[in-house]
Amino acid sequence: MHRRAPFVLLAIFLVVAAIAPPAAAFSGTRVGGSAADPTSDSMASMQQSFDSSEVRIVVHEDGSARWTFHYEQTLANETERENFEAFATEFNNSGTPLYNGFKSESQSLVKSGANSTERPMNAQNHSRQAYVTDSLGNSIGVVEMSFVWTNFAQTDEESGTVTVGDVFEGGLYISENQSLVVEPGESLEFKNVTPVAMQSNTSSLPASDSVTWMGEKRFTDNRPQVVFVPEGTQTIVADGDGDGGAAGTDDVTTTPIGSGGGSMWLAGAVLVIFGGVAVALWYRRGREETVDSVDPGTGGGTEAATAAVPPEPSVSDEELLSDEDRVISMLEDHGGRMRQVRIVEETEWSKSKVSMLLSEMEDEGLISKLRVGRENVISLDGHEPEAARSPFDDE
Repeated sequence: MHRRAPFVLLAIFLVVAAIAPPAAAFSGTRVGGSAADPTSDSMASMQQSFDSSEVRIVVHEDGSARWTFHYEQTLANETERENFEAFATEFNNSGTPLYNGFKSESQSLVKSGANSTERPMNAQNHSRQAYVTDSLGNSIGVVEMSFVWTNFAQTDEESGTVTVGDVFEGGLYISENQSLVVEPGESLEFKNVTPVAMQSNTSSLPASDSVTWMGEKRFTDNRPQVVFVPEGTQTIVADGDGDGGAAGTDDVTTTPIGSGGGSMWLAGAVLVIFGGVAVALWYRRGREETVDSVDPGTGGGTEAATAAVPPEPSVSDEELLSDEDRVISMLEDHGGRMRQVRIVEETEWSKSKVSMLLSEMEDEGLISKLRVGRENVISLDGHEPEAARSPFDDE
């Protein structure tokens, strides 16, 4: 019965692309053809409207998991910010086709998972939010949609082990510019991850808060697999499995999509990106409003369109810094040492991005890390905390 699942996922892609709000939602004209024309080329171009997309799965003791789909887009000027804020208001306060489609199709996906694993499953506790945040002088439009997938993972009551993987029959696929992040819920910690992923704590998997795989990547059958055990049941020792590199080649293949396989998760990227496709269709029409809403019969179309777009703000010195230079500058401003979580808060970057960046900087000898409990302390050379003192005495 689960062999029919690929058609379910394909339907998700087509239906959600089609339900994006029509061009009439703005006074501008359509972008690139009809909203009901979900060709692969048009869908790919729409996905590119977002700078990044992430799927975050938080797994709990009872086998349930909260799936969150996170999309970010840099807003180039005040007009784009206003358009996105208008979209966010409607998205957060009304039953938009995008959110209704997300709820409907997540239920279809979970039903397919139940068919393939023969475990009862439900999609419930759906939520969504869209908002604008500021980082380095830039406005960032954010869209998030999430739901709880019950019985997503296998559980062993006797040992307390929770295992993710059997639902990915045929393997999971994540596309370019996407990432998959898995986190342990309360009272759980990592025991094993296959294939190798980026760890938030590069020296200890059990002490890590998350593991991350970056696309483009297609996993083999029942992969990725993540095994959790009750927190505190393992001896935490340094290991070399999470050295900050990309996922290993074990249990990963580069076979193009569409070359066979016939499984529900061969098209797994559909759920990862389908929300982004619909939002991008809506949002990109809004971005065209400034130009396309001008009546060409007035004879002043070019001047009016130009006047409608405010001048670009000047670029600050901070924006010209590389990510590495910004972290170093931040550490210098804080006496040469900071908690990793504070770096995440001040940069407003994702935890996975900060973790990968710091791992690269550590490999290059730019910084050092010290694990204190479940926190990383990041230090510049010569500012490492002394073993006999608290690493935060100078903060």
